[in-house]
Amino acid sequence: MRCFDCARHGGEEAAVAVCHECGAGACPTHASSVPRLVHRAAGLGQVSSPVPARRMICRACRIAHQAV
Repeated sequence: MRCFDCARHGGEEAAVAVCHECGAGACPTHASSVPRLVHRAAGLGQVSSPVPARRMICRACRIAHQAV
């Protein structure tokens, strides 16, 4: 799979991740890792992990999230 943003500009860079938001392939230049809380059903116990997981998003989706 090729990076969507690189391919739009004539590039051939291989994708290393798939955007969690839009599903586009992203190369290391266009991919970002953002923290994501992990929630689980635990009755009366702890419902979210103290250690965040990661979520990969493309540059366009990261900019859109920061604009909100």
